[in-house]
Amino acid sequence: MCIHLNLMIFTKIIRGFIRAWQQLDVDGLELHCGDAVAWLEGHAFTGREFVYVDPPYVMDSRRGGKLYRHEYDDADHVRLLDVLAGLPCAVMVSGYDSPIYDSSPLATWRTIEFNAMTRGGIAIERLWMNYPEPAALHDLRYLGSNFRERERIKRKKARWQAKLAKLDPLERAAIMECLRELEAAE
Repeated sequence: MCIHLNLMIFTKIIRGFIRAWQQLDVDGLELHCGDAVAWLEGHAFTGREFVYVDPPYVMDSRRGGKLYRHEYDDADHVRLLDVLAGLPCAVMVSGYDSPIYDSSPLATWRTIEFNAMTRGGIAIERLWMNYPEPAALHDLRYLGSNFRERERIKRKKARWQAKLAKLDPLERAAIMECLRELEAAE
C-alpha cells in the first residue's frame, strides 16, 4: 500500500475528484480526505506501507507568505514529525531545510537534496527517508547519472535485445543461464 498525504485542505473540486476516485475498483487503493495526522494516528499499519508526506512547508523556510487557506504552524509540524517518526513503515517527507526538522526525530533520517522550480525560482528541496538507500535500482529506466548516460544505456539495451531476439531459443537460454551465474557470484 502506498499512502500519499498532502496536508493542505482540499477544495470542493478536489473533494469531487476524490469521491470519483473512491468509486474505482483499484486493488489496494485507499483515499481519505481529512486530518492527515489523525488518520496516521488511527491507522493500523502492517509495516508494508510506504507513506509519502508533502506538508505545507514551514513558514520560515519559504520565500513567500501564506499559500493555503489552512496553514501548518510550528506546533502542527512538530506533532506531524513526532507521529511520522513513530510509524512502523517506510516514510518519506518532502520540504525545505528548517530548524524544526533539524531538531526533530527526522534529523537522523537519510536525506537527499535537489533543485526544484517554484513560483519564486529555483529552491533547494529536501527529502527525509527513514529507510536505507536501496542496494539495487527498482526502476532501471533511471540507470545513469544524467540524461545522456541514460540515453546511451537505453540504446545499448535495445541493440542487445535485438541481437538476442535473433538467437536460437536454446542459445538464448544458455546466455541467460550465464548471466544468472554472474549475478549470483556478485
